[in-house]
Amino acid sequence: MNKNEFFISSALCRIYFHPIISLDKNEKLDLLTKLLKKCGELLDDEPTLLPISQDAPPNIPRLQLNSKNKSFAYGISLKNSDIQFNQIGEPSQKVTEISETLFGTVNQILSLYIREYHWKIARLALVVNYFAELNEKSSDYITSNFLCNIPASSQVELSLFKTDKIDESNVNRWFRIKSVEKSDRLLHLAVDINTLQEEKLNLNVQQMLEFFKKSIPYIEGEITGIFKGTINV
Repeated sequence: MNKNEFFISSALCRIYFHPIISLDKNEKLDLLTKLLKKCGELLDDEPTLLPISQDAPPNIPRLQLNSKNKSFAYGISLKNSDIQFNQIGEPSQKVTEISETLFGTVNQILSLYIREYHWKIARLALVVNYFAELNEKSSDYITSNFLCNIPASSQVELSLFKTDKIDESNVNRWFRIKSVEKSDRLLHLAVDINTLQEEKLNLNVQQMLEFFKKSIPYIEGEITGIFKGTINV
């Protein structure tokens, strides 16, 4: 990694259903067939159909797919569905380098959910994890830049929250900035953006895709403002 520069370790797009969906054995097989037709080139590892009873907790995954190199993953429960990128090895990519593949997959899956199954989407979330290698201890960086040089600590974690708006969607925005215990010059930034639980979405596929796409420049703008150019994105 270049010094004082953020690279991603993971990016997750989460889709929340309302009400919860039903996925019996036949429905899972039908969904698997359609997913492989749309996304099989990317999610090309052996699928996992989990033998779970319908009365199991709705948040337990029912179906999982992965790419053979484990860099992309898909999962669905009765409550939500995840499409995730995971960096294999040391973080070395910017989020813009993987967003076309990630969001293209999200588009295919959203189209399947809404146009073929007629499932209603209540909320969306994007969670991105970044790492940066600094020229100083990450705990010292956090205390000197955000905590008015309080006495040094070996581990520091800071949470920043606000409500905001991305396009037409009201969102909760969390930034969690923390030092890394195993490598004292690594800084971890977790960004969590999610639409409000009390506001059920009424968006079409294109509008939901635009939410994810517009979240990236929004995040980059927030990083620039918070870190004031001391760490680049």
